[in-house]
Amino acid sequence: MAILIEHVNLKKTLIFFYIWVLLEGILRKWVVPGLSNALFLGKLVFSIYFAFVLIKTNRKKILQDKNIIIALTIYMLFLCFSFCLGALNFGPIVPILGLSVHVAYFPLFFMIPLALKTKQGLFKFLNFLNFIILLVFILGIYQYTLPPDHFLNKYVAETEYISQVGNAVRITTIFPYITLSQYYIVFTALLSFAQFVLNSGNKLIVSINVILGVACVFMTGSRYSLGFYIFTSVLFLMLAKPFKVISFKQFARIFIVLPVLVLIGLQTSFFQNSLENFQSRINNSDSSEGRLLEIFTPFKFSETAGFFGHGLGVTASPAQSFIYDRSSLPSYWEEESERIAIEQGMLGFIILVIFRFTVLLFLFKVMNREKDKKLRGLLLFFFIYQIPAVLVMSQTNYAYIENIIYCSQIGVLLFIAARQKQRYIDESYSI
Repeated sequence: MAILIEHVNLKKTLIFFYIWVLLEGILRKWVVPGLSNALFLGKLVFSIYFAFVLIKTNRKKILQDKNIIIALTIYMLFLCFSFCLGALNFGPIVPILGLSVHVAYFPLFFMIPLALKTKQGLFKFLNFLNFIILLVFILGIYQYTLPPDHFLNKYVAETEYISQVGNAVRITTIFPYITLSQYYIVFTALLSFAQFVLNSGNKLIVSINVILGVACVFMTGSRYSLGFYIFTSVLFLMLAKPFKVISFKQFARIFIVLPVLVLIGLQTSFFQNSLENFQSRINNSDSSEGRLLEIFTPFKFSETAGFFGHGLGVTASPAQSFIYDRSSLPSYWEEESERIAIEQGMLGFIILVIFRFTVLLFLFKVMNREKDKKLRGLLLFFFIYQIPAVLVMSQTNYAYIENIIYCSQIGVLLFIAARQKQRYIDESYSI
C-alpha cells in the first residue's frame, strides 16, 4: 500500500513539475515579476525531491545498458572533479550553480520510468500535452500581432530591448526570453509533426498544431530553428517507411493531407506575415558563417582552458555575479561547445560527447527492437532530434527547457527499454 501511494505521489509530482516549468515564465513575466529569481529556483526544489527519491531507487533495474552506465559514471566523476576545480578557482558558489545547470534534471532519467507503467499512460500524457501546445501556439501568434511595447511582449527584465523580426516581435510565448521559447516551439512543432505522421493523438488538434507550429517557428525569427525544423521533419518523413514506423497506406495519406495543410496555412494572414518578416530578416542579417565557426571550433579555447578547463559553472549565467576575478577567462562566449570547453576543458568536452553518443546508440538499439509502431516512431523522432546535442550544436545544458526536453527523452527511452525487458520476461514465462 505504501509503495502504491508513493508511486501515485511521484506521478502527480512529476506532472506538476512539468506544469510548473510552463507556469514559471507566466508568473515571472506577468504575475509577480518581483519574485522572478525565487520563482526561477522553483524547478530546483523539484529536482532535489527527485534526487531524494532516486537515492532510494534501484537504478540498475531502470538503467539497464552497461555502456550508458559506464559513460554516465565517467561523466559524473569528471563533473565532481570539475566541481572541485571550480571551487578552488572561484569559490564554492560558482560550481554549485554550475552543477544545478548541468545535472539538475538528470533525475528525470529515472523518475519517468518509475512514474509511467503503461504505454497508454505515455500516450495519455502526450494527448494532454497537445492541448497545452495548442494554447501556447495561439498565444505566440497573438503576441506576433501586438506592438513590441505591449504588456504580453515584455521580458522578465523590462530594460531589455524587445527583439523584432521584420515589423513584428520575435515571440516569447509563455517563456521569459526568446531562446527558451524558441527551443520549446521547435520541439513541440516537430512533436506535432511526428504525431501527424504516426497518426497518433487527436487528429484535429494535431493537424492544427502542425499548421500553427510551422507559423510559430517562423515567428521566432531564428534561422537555426527553421533550418532544424526542416531538417528533422524531412529526415523523419524519409525514414518513417524504411524503419517500418508507418504503412504504405499511411505514407500515401501523408502526401495527400500534408500539402492540403500547407495550403490552408498559406491562406492565413498570420502565416503570410511571418513568411514576409522572416524573409526580411534573412535579407538584412549578417552571414551565419561566424556563428557556425563558433559552434564547430570549441578547441580554440584549448590554450586558456587546457585539458581540464577552468571549473564547473564559470560560464553559467546564474554564477556570473559571483566571479570576481575574470582575468583567466575569455572575454566572450555564447555557444554550448564554447562553454563546455571553457568549463571542462578538452577532456570534459570529449567525455560529454561520448556520453551523448552512447545514449544515441542505445536509443537506436531500443528503437530497432520495439514492436509498437507508435513507440518506435516516437524513438525515431528522438533519435533525429538528439543529433545536434551529440554534435554540441544546441544549448542542451545551458537552456533549461532544452535540458528538460533532453532528459525527458532519455526518461521515456528508459521506460520503453524497461517495458521491452518486461515483455521478454513475460514471453519467456509463457513458453
